[in-house]
Amino acid sequence: MSNSNNGEKDAALGPLAKVGALVGAFFLLPFFHGVTIEWIERFTAQHYGYEYVSYAYIGWYVIGFFFVFTAAQLLIGLLLKFILSLPKLITLLFMIRRG
Repeated sequence: MSNSNNGEKDAALGPLAKVGALVGAFFLLPFFHGVTIEWIERFTAQHYGYEYVSYAYIGWYVIGFFFVFTAAQLLIGLLLKFILSLPKLITLLFMIRRG
């Protein structure tokens, strides 16, 4: 049976996942950037010259933000969907167990 509220619940998950992803990106972006920036700067200097390293530094911050934000939004959205579907899963398991 389909529940008419499923669409409303799914629509409410999007903004919640975005807000969570913004918070997650705020805390995770400096770590991601710090771990990867040395390689980006070295690559840029070797292939494009030292004058582009500062542009690569800023550009990598922007690219890193979108990467971390998108990954966090995906993971938070999946986690929220799983949490909301848990009652149905538990009910189904009890029904199967009772036979």
